[in-house]
Amino acid sequence: MCGIAGEFSFGSSPPEAAWVQHACDRMRHRGPDGEGLHREGPVALGHRRLSVIDVAGGAQPMSYAEGRYWITYNGEIYNYPALREELRGLGHVFHTQSDTEVVLAAWAAWGVDALPRLNGIFAFGIWDRQSASLCLARDPLGVKPLLYHCDRRGLAFASELKALLAHPRVAAQVDPAGLQDFLALGYTLTPRSIVQGVRKLPAGSYLLLSDAPASPRPYSQSLEDAAQARAPGDEAVQAASLESAIRTSVAEQMVSDVPLGTFLSGGIDSSTISYFAAQETSTPIETFSMGFQERSFDESGYAQQVAEAIGSVHHNGRAAVPRFEDLEALAWLHDEPLGDTSILPTASLARLAREHVTVSLSGDGADEILAGYDTYVADRLHATYTRIPRWLHRGLLLPTARRIPPSWGKVGL
Repeated sequence: MCGIAGEFSFGSSPPEAAWVQHACDRMRHRGPDGEGLHREGPVALGHRRLSVIDVAGGAQPMSYAEGRYWITYNGEIYNYPALREELRGLGHVFHTQSDTEVVLAAWAAWGVDALPRLNGIFAFGIWDRQSASLCLARDPLGVKPLLYHCDRRGLAFASELKALLAHPRVAAQVDPAGLQDFLALGYTLTPRSIVQGVRKLPAGSYLLLSDAPASPRPYSQSLEDAAQARAPGDEAVQAASLESAIRTSVAEQMVSDVPLGTFLSGGIDSSTISYFAAQETSTPIETFSMGFQERSFDESGYAQQVAEAIGSVHHNGRAAVPRFEDLEALAWLHDEPLGDTSILPTASLARLAREHVTVSLSGDGADEILAGYDTYVADRLHATYTRIPRWLHRGLLLPTARRIPPSWGKVGL
């Protein structure tokens, strides 16, 4: 995890370089291993670095092609070794072992067409001196954050809202539509943010700036479109395809020059990832779980069983009652309001893992793409329920439901 910030000025006014440095200072927690600032013409780029790949040679902002291209980048490209060999075949020369330089070379070779070739999670800004243009881009799933504020004088961007609020022209005023999103859903829908005038670059999109404001453009299919394009097949074939995809994804994401582990709750998602991760190393991986005093929430026993089965070095913490200072710290880290209390034990788990490793894989997101939430079942049942005649609903179902005690569904659990 790194932090990026920058500004592109329209017309003759120079960028506000001082705020870029201030923004990077606010994101020191994202990148404690290094910092950098590059200012040239209408652009200023800042960076806070967490070293994961090529610890010695991956400092940013990084230049390429004798200074024509400059990048500030947050992310990891899993297929960068293959891309590097392909680009070498096209005559590109590399001076580092970092994936950052591969992104720059890919942009030099293919421009915007390089974006669909990047298999990974990323958010970056690339300045092209020759065309006097800046491109902002975000990965297809939107894992890495990228927010921006644009007015007639220029566009400012950053990884975090608190960093962008360091800009003198960004006012900390609540967006009513963003607040409505939070009250209805527990989070704010992209491209809005909770702050008026600040937008999130949509997943799988890029923004190309030259001398005037521009609108985001998609370069990647949405998950919904990709799912509809995939033809249904035999269940066994689909299962084998899913297993192969997970195995490949885990192997690609374990490329690291720093210690790496996995979050392990004992559930299907994290157990599957931990299992494949354990198969990719010759030494035991480190796994991390968080237990609870309440038995109904505590899954640490399942995590321990999985850890023993895969032979990992397991660390189990115990979630404590959160203090007000903990809530205040999380609010500062998240910038926007978030209606998900699971972030409290997750933060404790991350602190435990950081004592031993720099990078951890987790199963977050599997329920979304594999329809694993109970709310999906409830939504389907509701769709069926709405087709019941109103007279039957009012005369039989509703009176019966009112007679069921609130604890009925928990009997015997």
